[in-house]
Amino acid sequence: MSLNNGVLFASTSKVTNPESMADVNDIVAGGIPEPDELGVEHITAKVEKGDTASSILSDYLTYPEIIAMADSCKDTFSLTCLRVGKPYTIVTENDAFKSFEYQIDQENKLIVTKTEDGFQAENKKLHFDLRTRLVQGTINSSLFKSVTDEGETPELAVRLAEIFAWEIDFIRDIRKGDSFRVLVEKRSRNGKDMGYGRIFAVQFVNQDELYEGYLYTDADENSGYYTAEGKNLQKAFLKAPLSFRRISSGFNLHRMHPILHVVRAHPAIDYAAPTGTPVMAIGDGTVTAKKYSNGAGNYIKVRHPNGYESAYMHLSKFARGLAVGQKVRQSDVIGYVGATGLATGPHLDFRMKKAGKYVNPTKIENVRSEGIGRDQMDMFKQVVAERQAEMTSQLADAASAMESSDMAQQ
Repeated sequence: MSLNNGVLFASTSKVTNPESMADVNDIVAGGIPEPDELGVEHITAKVEKGDTASSILSDYLTYPEIIAMADSCKDTFSLTCLRVGKPYTIVTENDAFKSFEYQIDQENKLIVTKTEDGFQAENKKLHFDLRTRLVQGTINSSLFKSVTDEGETPELAVRLAEIFAWEIDFIRDIRKGDSFRVLVEKRSRNGKDMGYGRIFAVQFVNQDELYEGYLYTDADENSGYYTAEGKNLQKAFLKAPLSFRRISSGFNLHRMHPILHVVRAHPAIDYAAPTGTPVMAIGDGTVTAKKYSNGAGNYIKVRHPNGYESAYMHLSKFARGLAVGQKVRQSDVIGYVGATGLATGPHLDFRMKKAGKYVNPTKIENVRSEGIGRDQMDMFKQVVAERQAEMTSQLADAASAMESSDMAQQ
């Protein structure tokens, strides 16, 4: 086995089992095509553990040809990044290699074609059938469960939480009886669900307070979520440095220390989470500390504008390449949850200071980013009205369908 020009070569070769074609038929866009001309064959399979570009292609191309093919892909998608379980197709004509197709993700496919001059690689955007649907539900235990109870995937819950990441702490603030409505673009291909596209509008009722978010794209093709009044949902600081983890200890200046068994100020919020959970910077800033201490374990401090500082303690490890003096952006992963230092179990000890004094992270002033300008307001209001009308229409259709179903059962 050797490494040449970024391509890993193995001595083994792969023989595709024709009987295994059926289980990948729904995964590859368009399924397994029928021969469209005499002598053309499509060989479709999935990348298996131990597969490399060499082991997949060695029955069809020579060693120098695979090197040339890998070179042609460098600016499109590296053949060293093939992932187990991803589908691919090899097209031959009269037993000679014609092209290689690899599904990078749900939206992109790598297509490498052999030409008289060598190989040509391209990234082809995959086609989806799109339909806009309203998803609604009421929370009984968690947002995740409520979304999946409506027949949706956890991806939608994550997307929803990301939209309101500056407004709602989904770890601490969620209550039974909260509700949500999401106007979302659902994607499918060949009759198979393929996840979600754009979320056009979201309404979330949290502790009897209505939060709204509407997707708007301005004349410069910049997209973001705004309230119905045109205020930007994005703020200087995230509501929490983790997502979807239970809160284990609140801000308390007179808490009994769980290890030392003395009353010690704990000007922080502890987020219990599994070891290795990514920790995000809550806002733009500069890393001022990245070190270890007996009490805090591995910890990071970030200096933010307007006199704010955030600290992240008991980390299992730091993000690769993170250094003191480095600038970070909001939501950048800077470390991972752990139990280093004086900790009873894996959790994140999160703290904030304002002008050198500890402040309750849940009570800080959180400045919004720039909202919709006057020159865009009329267009924005029109978009909001259209989204609200669509939500109302789908709510009425759902109510009518439920009424018809009830009458049929009587």
